[in-house]
Amino acid sequence: MPQIDIPFENLNTSIQVGDHLYYSSNPNLNNNGFDTVSVTNTIMFGTIINVGNPILDTSTGVYTTIITAEYDLGVPPPVTTAFFSFVKDKKVNTSSLVGYYMQTKFENNSTTKAELFSVGSEVSESSK
Repeated sequence: MPQIDIPFENLNTSIQVGDHLYYSSNPNLNNNGFDTVSVTNTIMFGTIINVGNPILDTSTGVYTTIITAEYDLGVPPPVTTAFFSFVKDKKVNTSSLVGYYMQTKFENNSTTKAELFSVGSEVSESSK
């Protein structure tokens, strides 16, 4: 299978090798300044085989990460304005978090007011 390197700025840190990479070629900009895509326009591109280390551009303060993905030749290549998303492989990521504690961090990079409506969790005692 052919491979492609795709640079991403400020990449989601939960992406990992084995995740499935999707894209939509025509995102729409709505009134609030957020890009939206339709599920009907989303194409499975391939599987992530490498996630590079983030590299800081000191002039802009933006981190860029190179993702390497394997894809089928029959899949049309994404355009430069494509919106990418990823899905975890269900064969590997089927269980919940394991350990004695968990820490989360929520960040709002928007310059306008934003609201968080709900956060959920599941806790079960696994050892004594």
